[in-house]
Amino acid sequence: MEPLLNWIHKVRRGHDRHIDRWPMPHITLLYPFVHPRENADVYDTVRERVREACASFSGASGQLSFGAGQDAFGYFAHSRKSATVYLKPQAAHSWLGRLLAHVLASSQELRDYDEQAREGGRLPAPRAVTCTAGGYLHRGRLPAPRALAVEEHFTPHLSLGQWPGKGAAEKAVASLAESFPGPVAWQVKDLCLLQRDGFRDPFRVAQRIPIGGAAGC
Repeated sequence: MEPLLNWIHKVRRGHDRHIDRWPMPHITLLYPFVHPRENADVYDTVRERVREACASFSGASGQLSFGAGQDAFGYFAHSRKSATVYLKPQAAHSWLGRLLAHVLASSQELRDYDEQAREGGRLPAPRAVTCTAGGYLHRGRLPAPRALAVEEHFTPHLSLGQWPGKGAAEKAVASLAESFPGPVAWQVKDLCLLQRDGFRDPFRVAQRIPIGGAAGC
């Protein structure tokens, strides 16, 4: 993993204006979250709900991978003058989307975060998805249409930086692919809770929560 991490850090140092805020490469599952001081009344509850959801998840393969060449990349075109280039996990939709749906289904406290804007799209509100079963939860799960919508609208990605528009992003993908050290695969054991103490402070890993039967590290 060291060659991959070194490559990511080199690219981000040159192109990611958010690198000081997000010093660690990451794939976001839920954002934003709660702060232990500012939201002290719900912080412990939400953290425990995340732990319970991860512990009961049984659909993870435990592995993610990036492909080789341009297949490892994607980009979001935000406007004519703004785009984000990212690395896309090959197997992400096979279980990361299911993990997200599972976490959102596990408790009301966690479902409050499923409408936050993400790069590339916004998850639909529950009322926008019909469900003949009635209600938001059905036997402990999201209704099938809602779960499918979660997975379809969730784009797992590891951001590399910002470029001035679609054309620049496409050129960046072609150029970056030449030096990208892929393919590469790794085991995923934990979901990390990130935290910052003040608005200008960098995020840090505050806690690692094992996913499924994985052992924490």
